[in-house]
Amino acid sequence: MIILNSDNYIGKGKLRRCYFNEDQCIKIFHEGEDVRVHTIWKEIRELKRMARKKNLNLIIPKYHGTKETNLGEGHVFDLVRDADGTVSPTFKSYITQFPEQVQLLRDKVYASLMRAAPVLYDITLENILLQTNAQAEKHIAVIDGFGEDTFIRINTMVPFLARKKIKRKFKKFDRQLAQFIETR
Repeated sequence: MIILNSDNYIGKGKLRRCYFNEDQCIKIFHEGEDVRVHTIWKEIRELKRMARKKNLNLIIPKYHGTKETNLGEGHVFDLVRDADGTVSPTFKSYITQFPEQVQLLRDKVYASLMRAAPVLYDITLENILLQTNAQAEKHIAVIDGFGEDTFIRINTMVPFLARKKIKRKFKKFDRQLAQFIETR
């Protein structure tokens, strides 16, 4: 059993809390969120589909199954780290420190998503990480929001439709970004 505590805490989303253990990110559903467990299987299916693609120019964490923790069952993924070993920052936290890079990074995120065409039900400022490599280059990592939010999974089969969906979802991302910049 893996013991997790506040020292391992990374952050939380709508459905899960995230912790790290060595080079793993462990996502644990919030109390009472068991009814939405099906969302994890949609995410896993899309992650496996994306793992088969080559030359994505996008970092997609690999899924490693489940492990028991002191906080309940955890779903284990790769932990995205910078070259210096620190956990890569979210888009939101990075632009807070470097606001002059907002438009450049926003455009890079959009281009990376359009090229890779992952099926995403949610694109947020917190679901995207900016990984810095040893040459100080930024790479885009999507860590959450994978999978279809529709009954018929046609976007998974037709990349053109996946890109159309990314365009629609990215409008919401742009609204979040504009709101964040205004309130900062």
